[in-house]
Amino acid sequence: MLEANHSRGAQGLITGWKQIARHFSKDERTVKRWAQGRGLPVHRTPGDGRSAVFAYVSELDAWLTREAALDVAPRAVTSIQDDAPVPPVALAAPRSATGSSRRLWLLAAVLVGVLSAASIWFASAQRRGPTVAPADPLVLEARFNIEKRTGDAMRRAIDLYQQAIAKNPLSVEAHAGLADVYNVVSQYTLIAPGAGYPRAKAAAERAIELDPTSSAGHAALAFNTFYWSRDFKRAFQLFAKAVALDPNNADAHHWYALCAMQDRDFATALREIDLAQQLRPQSALIRANKALILFHAGKTEEAVAILRPLRESEPRLLSPPEYLATLYLAAGHYQDFLREYRAAAQIENNPFRLAIAEAAQAALDQGGGPAMLATYHALHKDGYAQGKVAAFKLALAAAMTGDRTGALAYLQVSFQRNEPDILGLRLEPALLGLHGEPEFKALVREVGLSQDNG
Repeated sequence: MLEANHSRGAQGLITGWKQIARHFSKDERTVKRWAQGRGLPVHRTPGDGRSAVFAYVSELDAWLTREAALDVAPRAVTSIQDDAPVPPVALAAPRSATGSSRRLWLLAAVLVGVLSAASIWFASAQRRGPTVAPADPLVLEARFNIEKRTGDAMRRAIDLYQQAIAKNPLSVEAHAGLADVYNVVSQYTLIAPGAGYPRAKAAAERAIELDPTSSAGHAALAFNTFYWSRDFKRAFQLFAKAVALDPNNADAHHWYALCAMQDRDFATALREIDLAQQLRPQSALIRANKALILFHAGKTEEAVAILRPLRESEPRLLSPPEYLATLYLAAGHYQDFLREYRAAAQIENNPFRLAIAEAAQAALDQGGGPAMLATYHALHKDGYAQGKVAAFKLALAAAMTGDRTGALAYLQVSFQRNEPDILGLRLEPALLGLHGEPEFKALVREVGLSQDNG
């Protein structure tokens, strides 16, 4: 019968085969066999085959539930261990052998014994695999937090990476990870981009300085070069180098896909996000971003088919309700939009957005869609005046109410302020009606985005 030891469940993250085995009250060989043959969700840190393994408790328990539902009990461990020593073949000299011939028999026996012992050791080493250096639990816990995408989790990830660097200043993984988290918090404007992106750049460059072959370092620098330096050609070169250095770097493919999406290169975006998902099929964040790419590529039904079940299975993940809100707003499904917008605000613990949701809901109930959009626009104006809303977000709200002049003016402000969201200029559905405007085309050229990808 499959059983899990839930004494570790609150920790969220388990590192190493020994701890994974302990979670199931099994031996290491058993859980390794489950991982290889039965899909037990065990991950490796980026690197070669000797990298450390880790797992998330929620994924292990979900796997356990599926296996129990199928009524598939794990095969019992045989009484003879796979790595038990095999007694060497005994060679006895013939009774008739004497003198030098007996010595030759003894020498042959010794050689056979040595070769037998060597073959046993080699076979055992093949089964056990190469020695795995223990992963830094601070780095693993930081990665676990990054996936959540909430403000508290991102701040926790920064603190963990900084602790890891203080413990080991030469840790390439910690510097590259710190670059990742500063990139993300800057993109989400959880801290000012002017404060976060330079720190991300410095951390990525330090990772590459420590290890010029670091795929993670190059991927983080590529992301930073795209969103902060706005050197798009150089960014895509760095992404290409990152995936060439390590084709199994899921993060590199993931970031590459999102940047290609911003430039409306959906063929590249979908190719790269598919690769990322193949490398890390258990990642809810990669699945959510695949849905976002599908939505912007015009495949809305496929996007919804991913996001709705993900919304149920990952109730604390910000991306599914955030993306569903974007999708429903673009489609004019305002009741659904407000439900998801409110859910995202609750996950973020964002009182300002919760207030918008309540006021917009009241307006929708009283005056329908136009009243809701007018209220949404007015509240964004107030938030902009208070420094709580980016100029780009206000431009979207203005465009949705038909205020083309206001939308173009706030897009110019967004560009002048170097807001990260300005890179969504050609992507956002609310701005599609402006694409033919000369001012809009000029702004696209200034930003540096392509103009021939649809």
